[in-house]
Amino acid sequence: MRKWRDLCVVLAVLLGLGALARGATTTSGTVVQSGSGAAVTWGWVGLINRQTLNLYAEGQQVWFNQLAELDAAGHFSFTIDDSDPSYGEFYLYTLSPLHLNEISGGVTSTLAFPLRSDFSRPGVVSFSGSAQHTGLMFEIESNRSTHRVLMRDGLTELATDVYLASPTAASPTILSRTPYNKDGMWASAWYCLWGYNVVAQDSRGRFASDGVDAIFRGWLG
Repeated sequence: MRKWRDLCVVLAVLLGLGALARGATTTSGTVVQSGSGAAVTWGWVGLINRQTLNLYAEGQQVWFNQLAELDAAGHFSFTIDDSDPSYGEFYLYTLSPLHLNEISGGVTSTLAFPLRSDFSRPGVVSFSGSAQHTGLMFEIESNRSTHRVLMRDGLTELATDVYLASPTAASPTILSRTPYNKDGMWASAWYCLWGYNVVAQDSRGRFASDGVDAIFRGWLG
């Protein structure tokens, strides 16, 4: 009798797991940097369903229903309840401070958090919540460019990194000039997610910049 009882418990557990499996689908993939193929490890992928998307006006920035953080291999994964009618159709988009972000289908978004109108552009791809979607791939471009900016003396060039919040939209800019190496200022690109360009610059005579380092002259005697 005990063996039959144990067998019934096992069968009930297996049937329950089977029901759970039928009620959920997985959407997963990887985000890499265009050109190099290196995994993007600082960032997220947002998921928004069609029902929520339709609540936004055309010029509004869109948030998300679910958010997946990228792991050390640039991998992301979502579990979708396929019994929830609001997830009948959904979209994905990347959120990386160090890249120009994309909506599923390889369409570059206007800002990191895309505009409602971005989802109507040609090439945008949506997904069905009732199907499995694995092996998806986002290839996104770096938003960083390096320049040498000539100063008003006509001789000195300061090494400058620019992180763009948008490939097309005019955006306010945060300038950070540092004696401590602009290469260590990459974390300031966090502000790109909120619509700000970030400019990081080595001060005169420091690291990759020309000129004489006189930042503490007069202070130290």
